[in-house]
Amino acid sequence: MARPPLELGTYGEIRTYYRLDGGKWRPGDTLPDDVKAPEWKAVAQFRDWDGNTRQVERSSTTEAKAKAALKERAGTATGDLNAGSRVHHAIDLYLAEAKRTVVDTS
Repeated sequence: MARPPLELGTYGEIRTYYRLDGGKWRPGDTLPDDVKAPEWKAVAQFRDWDGNTRQVERSSTTEAKAKAALKERAGTATGDLNAGSRVHHAIDLYLAEAKRTVVDTS
């Protein structure tokens, strides 16, 4: 069974990578405890407001800063419509509001 798609404006699991002296990117969990990496990259799948899922990445000097920069890029889903919203997203919002209205009045 396929995974359900990400909600609009949300990101999947964040993976981190480090690089030493301009070498290859390596998974963050393989960094030895006694070594400090000067460069980090955070990577995740992001479902943009146009409905397409893209890989996004951000780099920084620490793992935490790279993750924070990625989260800032991705933001959070607000449920608001904008110029890039798809019609099916507007329909979903309308039906959810209509359902809440019917439940509240009965």
